[in-house]
Amino acid sequence: MPFATVCISRSSGYSRDRIRSYRVILDNGQIGLIGSGKTRDFIVEAGSHEMQLKIDWTHSQKIQFDIEDGELVQFKCRPNGNTFTGLIELVRTVGRHPRPYVNLWQVSKNKSA
Repeated sequence: MPFATVCISRSSGYSRDRIRSYRVILDNGQIGLIGSGKTRDFIVEAGSHEMQLKIDWTHSQKIQFDIEDGELVQFKCRPNGNTFTGLIELVRTVGRHPRPYVNLWQVSKNKSA
């Protein structure tokens, strides 16, 4: 079975969520955790995937991507705002679809060495 690597780097320096980890969700199943200032590699099957980060009832947007055998796809994440803006968003958007609590984006895709 062909395998590939997904690498996620989480920025540090944000007070919001600093001591808490985000759950890494791939294709509706948790594959691990990512802490503040950490970088994690996850071995996944080659193919089409959907990834999202979650913390409590909040989450990032879902990102769909394709990955081939031996490829490395890199992502970055960080909180979407600070503690104060997080509280404002929570109160302002109750019952609606708020902007993502966590920013997640793809930064590169290449063949592994």
